Amino acid sequence: KKAAAEKAAAEKAAAEKAAAEKAAAEKAAAGKTAATAEDSFREQSRHYIKLGLEAFKKENYKLAAGYFGKAQQLDSENKLAERYLKLAREKMNQ
Repeated sequence: KKAAAEKAAAEKAAAEKAAAEKAAAEKAAAGKTAATAEDSFREQSRHYIKLGLEAFKKENYKLAAGYFGKAQQLDSENKLAERYLKLAREKMNQ
């Protein structure tokens, strides 16, 4: 009986350790996913800025403003998108 109880306790401890390791791995993966998503939004924002600049050069300020606005939505800290959006809007109002 004593050996069976010790075996059960050891199995329980091993299962708890495995569960804790799994939870830690999932938490680490979630952190990486969040960072990856943020990087993806920044990359998409840069892409929309490029599209906006192309439209701006063709004097299509409404389209440019749309692209710059989308860039700003994807990365609200992108000051370049903010400046270009303001400039495109000014050009639209001339």
